[in-house]
Amino acid sequence: MRTVLLLLTLLLASGSPLAAHGGQYRGPTGVIPPGNQGGGPTGGGSTGAGPSLPGPGGGAGGVQAGPSAGPSTGGGTGIGAVGTAGRVRRGGSFLEPDLARWQYWWEFSKDPYLRIREAVQQADPGADLEAQLLGITRTAGARQRPSREAIAKSVLPAFAKVLEGSGDRDLVSGSLIAVAKIGFDAPGLPILPLLCARLTSRDQEIRETAALAMGISQRLEALPWLAALARDTEEGRRLIDRSSVDDRTRTFAVYGLGVLAGASIAPEVKARVVDTLVPLLAEAGQSGMNLRVGVLHGLRLVDAQPARSAIERRLHEQILHALWGYLEKDLGPGEQLIQAHVPPALAQILGPGHDPERVRAKRVFAELLDKGNEQRRNLVLQQSAAIALGGLLTAHKDDAEYVQVLIRAARESRDQQTRSFAWMALGSVASDAARAELLRGLREGSKALDKPWAALALARATTRNRGGIDPEISQALLTAFREARNPETRAALAVAIGLAQADAAAPELRAALREARQQDELAGYLSIGLALLGERDARDELRGLLEGSLRRPELFLQVATALGKLGDAGTTERLIELLAAPEQTVARLGAIAGALSQIGDARTLEPLVRMVQDEKLPALSRAFAAVALGGVCDKDLLPWNAPIARDVNYRAAVETLTNGAAGVLDLF
Repeated sequence: MRTVLLLLTLLLASGSPLAAHGGQYRGPTGVIPPGNQGGGPTGGGSTGAGPSLPGPGGGAGGVQAGPSAGPSTGGGTGIGAVGTAGRVRRGGSFLEPDLARWQYWWEFSKDPYLRIREAVQQADPGADLEAQLLGITRTAGARQRPSREAIAKSVLPAFAKVLEGSGDRDLVSGSLIAVAKIGFDAPGLPILPLLCARLTSRDQEIRETAALAMGISQRLEALPWLAALARDTEEGRRLIDRSSVDDRTRTFAVYGLGVLAGASIAPEVKARVVDTLVPLLAEAGQSGMNLRVGVLHGLRLVDAQPARSAIERRLHEQILHALWGYLEKDLGPGEQLIQAHVPPALAQILGPGHDPERVRAKRVFAELLDKGNEQRRNLVLQQSAAIALGGLLTAHKDDAEYVQVLIRAARESRDQQTRSFAWMALGSVASDAARAELLRGLREGSKALDKPWAALALARATTRNRGGIDPEISQALLTAFREARNPETRAALAVAIGLAQADAAAPELRAALREARQQDELAGYLSIGLALLGERDARDELRGLLEGSLRRPELFLQVATALGKLGDAGTTERLIELLAAPEQTVARLGAIAGALSQIGDARTLEPLVRMVQDEKLPALSRAFAAVALGGVCDKDLLPWNAPIARDVNYRAAVETLTNGAAGVLDLF
């Protein structure tokens, strides 16, 4: 199993299967492509072809939950016996998850809003005052990120020992990603050979993780190796010591190339990546779906800015030409699931504006959104068109007709996910008409499922477009919170209140938290809402809730995340104590490691290094410590995959993008 599995698949309380490692918490169940019969990595094989797809208009674009690579526990807790990832078994049948719930959007999109690691680097005046009153001497900079010297001296040697000697899949995979996050060499210890050496592993997961890690490391020396793997050249085959490079390893190398190009300022690097990826789109029908989706996202990540140089202007045009060419091919409803990744990519590359290229994009996407059903298009294309319009529109009068297209979709689309993405797109448009529609949707929305989306979109509007606090939106969110009775709606409103900085709502969120302590999901998001508000006075309540949720991993992770966001000095020490405690469950270990990784406090360095090196500990405990340590030492403030998650249509999932277990969005 992948060392950085989606954390929610660890949660016993939700009825999901027990997986063996830490990972991103991405919502109530896995996002699993159709027909994926155990398509995750295995000991030796590859799954090149990708999932099968139904015809146009089936379900939510034909993307339904299916079996994942994760194991079954075989037992039952909570609402039913555990079956396969993201599905609950009652009797002899499975209940499919509702992927249209707002939690998925939030969990994929939350990192730029939470920015937890930045809180670790900020001073905590309240803690300093508390220390003075109690006569406690605090170590200067105790809450800072670990120093480069400390990482080079103790962390990298510990990981080198693991990678040179361990055969445990979990521990090796976690260590590969952790080393990549560090991204620099220690004296006498270059990291690329450590990563490259694992390309020859007989274990598929380790091979593909090594390829991806080379890109996450952002080391330019990895560029020719990743290009060789992606193109399946003789050099690529030599690197993995096989007669061909399988599609999964190629796909992870492609994502690695995109991450590497996006982090580089060198136009020559971007050019090499584009020249590698563009020809791969021509393999449509020959290569697997995973590879093509990877190429589309890889091109999106390149970040060629035409204003910077003539080279980047050429690359910008080359990328646009490749994406438009692929989107406009008539490849049938099955291929439309892959093509659905193009509109958000084009919108991100173009951005808002009114030049001919942007006008073309608006017209195409508005037609897809307005007339997709008439044209027998796969619903995921409509969903993606809604997302893309949100990234292209402005408050200018020339965009008014397109704003109305989004409003119609939010009100009338027969597909709940299209409506939801249309709401969120309106939150990106700084126009009075969009704002008025969102307020109407919050106050008068006739569909219960729409209200959480309208709330989050209003909060998004305040963070993206207006800056500061919008009194009318703040009051509308607070009023809706007071009136709401549905726990799921109240949870969304709590997050929206936090995003909108509606400070007046803090006392009511705290009161609601005291009443909801036994409702894990609601209590977790109330905690996140308070953290987004910066409500330091809630820390005592949250500490108590953390202690009371030791056997409730989903709630535990959310509360620990909230305390980390609030800069609570004691949370890190408590998490370390818990991680080292004997007889931990896998679910609890995953939640603890996840929280430590997100917070990134330097004080965890020494105890985590000890755990990674302690061969008397179970390999699984060491693997969790490696995952946490990689997050603590991460060179970047935001997760490496945050740019991939930005405005992604997760309903158009293939297994290497996200399936709750083996995708790039499922990794720390």
